[in-house]
Amino acid sequence: MRTGIGEEPVSPLRGNAGQSVVNLVNRYTVPILREYLNGERLSLIQIAETMNFDSPSYFSRYCTKHLGMSPINYRKGLRPGKGINKVKNPG
Repeated sequence: MRTGIGEEPVSPLRGNAGQSVVNLVNRYTVPILREYLNGERLSLIQIAETMNFDSPSYFSRYCTKHLGMSPINYRKGLRPGKGINKVKNPG
């Protein structure tokens, strides 16, 4: 099967029958994104650039869609299933 884009066959995708190319990309992108966000070495802008997002706003929308929240909230630890970080009572 040829894609019409290049001369290479699409055979590497055959093992993932029933999944769209977008789903395959997301399947590999989201874990990498989580890894970057869990780290603190790179700013959100640097993560967006490293992962080749076209703009910081698209990066934020992608995170919200695939992680269930903005990258800022994800990084703050407000992850789904983790609960909200509790502030210690200073008293």
